[in-house]
Formats: sequence, C-alpha cells, structure tokens
Amino acid sequence: MKKHPFIWSAFILFGICQSSFLWAQTTELRLKNFTKKEYNAANQNWSVDASPNGFIYFANHAGLLEFDGTSWALYRLPNQTILRSVRVFTDSTIYTGGYREIGYWQADRNGKLDYNSLNRLAGEQLGNNDEFWNICFLNDAVYFHSFTKILKYKDNKITTVELPGFVTSMNCVDKKILIGVRDKGVYTISDEKTEPFIADPQLEDAIIRFIEPYPKGQILIGTSSDGIFLWDGEQLKVWNEQWSDYFKRNEVNRAHVNQNGHLIIGTIIDGVVIFDENGERVSSYNTSNGLQNNTILNIATDIYGNDWLALDSGIDFISYKTGSGIEYETIPGIGSIYDVAIFEDKIYLGTNRGLFHKRLQNDNAGYTLTPETSGQVWDISEIDNQLFVGFNQGVLGIKNNKIDLISSQAGGFSITEDPLKPGRLIQSTYSNLVIFEKVNSAYRQTGIIKGFSDLIRYIEFDHRGNLWASHMHRGIYKLQLNSLRDSAVNIQYYGENSAFKKDHSIHVFKVENRIVFTTEEELFTYNDLNDSIVPYHLLNERLGEYTAAHRIVPAPNDHYWFITKEKIGLFLIRENEAELIKSIPKQVFAPHEMIDGFENILPLTSAKAIICLENGIAWFDSSQTGTLTEIKNYAPKLREITLTDNQGKQHTENISTNLEVKFRFNNIQVKYAFPHFTHRPIRFQAFLKGIDQSWSGKKEIPVFSFDRLP
Repeated sequence: MKKHPFIWSAFILFGICQSSFLWAQTTELRLKNFTKKEYNAANQNWSVDASPNGFIYFANHAGLLEFDGTSWALYRLPNQTILRSVRVFTDSTIYTGGYREIGYWQADRNGKLDYNSLNRLAGEQLGNNDEFWNICFLNDAVYFHSFTKILKYKDNKITTVELPGFVTSMNCVDKKILIGVRDKGVYTISDEKTEPFIADPQLEDAIIRFIEPYPKGQILIGTSSDGIFLWDGEQLKVWNEQWSDYFKRNEVNRAHVNQNGHLIIGTIIDGVVIFDENGERVSSYNTSNGLQNNTILNIATDIYGNDWLALDSGIDFISYKTGSGIEYETIPGIGSIYDVAIFEDKIYLGTNRGLFHKRLQNDNAGYTLTPETSGQVWDISEIDNQLFVGFNQGVLGIKNNKIDLISSQAGGFSITEDPLKPGRLIQSTYSNLVIFEKVNSAYRQTGIIKGFSDLIRYIEFDHRGNLWASHMHRGIYKLQLNSLRDSAVNIQYYGENSAFKKDHSIHVFKVENRIVFTTEEELFTYNDLNDSIVPYHLLNERLGEYTAAHRIVPAPNDHYWFITKEKIGLFLIRENEAELIKSIPKQVFAPHEMIDGFENILPLTSAKAIICLENGIAWFDSSQTGTLTEIKNYAPKLREITLTDNQGKQHTENISTNLEVKFRFNNIQVKYAFPHFTHRPIRFQAFLKGIDQSWSGKKEIPVFSFDRLP
C-alpha cells in the first residue's frame, strides 16, 4: 500500500508595524477591535483568560469562545446557558462557570474541546438561580463564586463554603482566597469557612468589585462607588487620591496588573485607565479613542504581555510590542492627513478638512482647527524659521504663533529655494509657479514665473539652475529661467516621446543633489553633458523593488524614503551606494491607510519620521528591532488535517501523532494556528517539500489545500 511521507512547513510573512499610540506617551500601545461579526458569537464577553499555549478564552454570553491567533471557535454548553467566568488551568483544561452551571473543558486528540459538567457532583448545593462570576485555583482546589455561594471542587468532590454575607468578588492573593463581602469588608477562606481579613469602616457600606495583588505585598481593593483602597498589611488608605472622584464617578469594575507592572483599571462608564508603578497615568482608552465599548467586564494578559479586554459589546486587544519601531496616534474623524510638521513646540496636521494643531507635549489635548484654514491642505514646509502652508485658498505663513495669508494663489504644493537667488522661494500651485521674497523681514508673494502656467505637483532645481516641474498627471517640464529668475525663457516637455516612453506617473525629486525621476517602473536621471534623460542604472541596480517608487522624500544624513504602491523603504544612499535600512508593507497601517497617490512622510532625523495616514499619524524609529526578526522565533501550530479521497469522502486525522496517509486520500487540507498576537497584519505561505516549486500565495487564514498528490 503506497503511503505519503509528507512534511509540511509554513513561512510567516509579517507586516512590520505597531498601533494606537497617543502622541508623546512613553509607552507604545495599539488597539485592535474584534467585533461580534469577527468572532461570530454574542456581544457580551463576561470573562477572559490566557492559556500557556497562547490561546485566549472568553466566557461569552453564547458559550466558551476560543481564539488561536487566526480563527475563532465557539463551544456552547450542552444546556445552552450563559457563561459568566473562565479560568485556564492547563493547556488542555479550562474551567468555566455560568448560570446554574460549573464544569471544565478538555481538548481531544484533534484539539477540539469537550465539556465535563460538575453539576452532578454539586447536586442540591447548586441553587436555583446561582450564577458563577469568578473562579480561583488554590492547593489543588477550584473555587466557583456566585453572589450567595462559593463551591469548592477538590478530589472529585464539591463542598460549600460558609459565607458571612453577600459576596461581590473573589480572587487568589498571596496563596489566599480573598472575598469581598458587601457592607462588611474582605474575608479569607480557610477550608470551608471564612474569617475576617480586612475590617475597616471605609468598607462598611462599600460594594467591593475587585481584590488585586499589588507590588510590595500590598493589596488593592476597588469599590463600585467609593473609590480604590490600598491595604499594606496594617492600614487601609485611599489609593491615588487625585483620581478618587474619577473612580467614583465612572464606577470601577475590574483591575489587573500586567507584565509591564502597569495597573489597568476597568470601569463601567469610561473604559480603562492604565497607571504605572508610581500611580501615574500612562494612558486611557474609551470610545473616543478606539474602544468599541466603555463597559469593561474583565481583563487578562497573554503570554506575550498583551492585554485583552472583555467588553459589554465586543473584544479589544492592546498590544505593547515595541519591536517594530512604529507608534500610532489615532485621531478619529480628523480626515486624510496630507502633511505634518513640528514647529514652535506644536504639531501641525494638514488634512482635507484644514490645518489642525496642538501642543506637542500635551497628551490629553485634542487637535484644534487653525483659524481661517478650512479646506484642503496640500503641503506644510518649514523654511527660514517659518512655516509655509499651501492650501486651497492660498499660502499661509506661520511664525511666532501668528498666521498670515502671504498668497491668495490657490493650491500651494511643492516649495523650494532658488539656489541662484538666495532668499527667493518658488512654489507650485494649481496654475502658476509663485515667487516669494522677504519684504520687511516677512515673506510675501512678489510675482509668478512668467511665461509658464500649468498644474504642477513637484518642483526641483538642478545644479545648473534649471527648474524641473512635474505635472500633476502628465509629464515633466524643464524650465530655463532668465537672469532675473522670474521668467521662463526656454521650456522643454518630456513625456511619451522621451526616454520615459509615457506621459503619466512621472515625478521629479533629488537624490545626492542629483535630479531623479520616478515612473512607478524604474528611475531616471538627467544627463547634463548631453542634455538628455536616461535610466539611472546605479540606483536601479541597488534599490530592488523600490525602483518602482513614485515618491522620494529626503531625510537627514544621506537618508531617503522611497514610496511605492506596496511599501515604503528607508535607504542610506551615499556615493552611489544604497543600503536598505527598513522596509514596511503599507498594509500594516490598516485600518489607517496611507493616502493613495499622496503618501507623505516627515523625516525628523535620519532614523525617525512621522508617517501621514487616514485619521491618524505614525511615529517611526528605524533603530528598533523589526517584528519580522521577532516573529521568526515562533512556528505555526498544526490544528487540523482533513483528508479527502477521490470519491469525495472526508475524515479528520489525529494531529497528536505521526501521520501516514493512504494513497487514495490524495487531497489534503491543513489548518494552522498562530497564537502570536499582534495588532499588525500577518500573512501566511506554505511550501510542500518535494511537490511545490515555489511558495504559495499570501493568505490571512493559514488553511492550505494540496490536491491530487502523486
């Protein structure tokens, strides 16, 4: 009988990027939303926990929800009741509690979860309306908490813990099970009895929502409307008093200390606030800056240090990955950002709605529309300690917090200094090339380049003083100016009948002080010795796929950004040698895309830059290790193998053992998990050794089929 000794391997392609950064924060965060349409279950997620194998589990209103990094699976309880709590014991055992239901799930040989109810053991100890909201492990025992009852499962027996009152919370702290008892304080469980642990007048009328371990052996106690308290072993005092009114007003619900040592406070009304070890706010999230819902029902941290929020509607994920060197500021509703500048301790954003700004160091402030700047902004450039803003109504000058309209010529695009006329600036617009000069120490429009009028996007001067102008849509012009530098005395057009062999998608830039033309296919340059345009072989041979760039943005110290339809790349180019510093696929910016045809980058240093996006910006630092390097350390996990014979008969194979495939089952489908969580897009490829000649196409879901195998 012929059998197939196949070996599968998968190669992970990974976008190198990070998300939801708030400007000037010290910690890089990125939010990712999972809606009910994505995970295909109910809105409410009451509890969340992470498995040692990387999988994430949610007590969803519809059942147990499992996420393996690439796909979701919903496991319903046999009696179709609601789940309220989940705790992972091992990779293959997950305990859950719900309405009149307690039990555990275990994975079968194919990784599917089977449910084992403990209701039979509980018998009459299970009340008519018990709902189990928390689960704790201690000394080989499992504790299930409802408001009026705590059940202890140990040695295949269930017993009831005697309670002193209505229990609103339960947690394991320093090898003790602590419970919050309404109007009485905190108690500890010993065997099946309880003893007072913290009895303080401040807790007498409080509803305790959480009891969390805190650094230095302290305990944090959160109440629904009385604030948060800190117990140091002897004294109970208010924690972070300056935030007390906020905690009371927004109804504290959950707390969690993550792997960074940061304390996450989840509220019912206003999302989460994240504090550092000193009680200083690191960041906050609510529906105004990325959360799907402001009601936080539970919080957990996965094995990679990322935080998961179980919400009243949906699931949100906060990534703390710092390896990509890209940090995001999401600005809902601001529109398409065409340019950005940092000037006089402010950050300016040029958008399709106008010019917005805010103080650079003010994390909490929103962006304000700059007066008299409504409408499309195309360009923001700093020249001679002044900001020039080209927009639909003309050109603005900003200096010393004053804004002046220095030209009413509509649509300011590219602006540059005339090298043969110091102090004179030329800017392209919708129709003319505008001249700016200083008049009484302030720049004003003093004229236009006479003899030429067209819709020009980019302009550059070459070393001979020729002005190169690329049309918004078609071709390139070379303008020779007169001695006064205010008129075109000779105009030459390069398009389809030139070396370009086309008249569209041609733009002009400078690299190493040399004129370079992009065509989205290859790079060209100007040969001044014979006054011709020729392919730029030196760069074409060194830039690889970036020869198809349509924009080049110069950065300090011989660095250049090249932008293609698919990627952006940072290069060091010196003496005709080119070194790729960082390559970033555009799709990693999703859902905040770069603007097609108007992609823009503001270099801050040779290593750092700001990238313009839809409804946001991204801060880039090339000195940080790329995520591609990090992710190579992780391999996909085989989750399922489905065999199909030539008659269409299917069966699923055991993935826990070595597999030998009978010849008649020559159609094989494999499914992988990849529980390496990140907000960045991940793509998968497969290669079947001995069969495939090349890697498969990129896929978001790692399910691969190999049909009609020999």
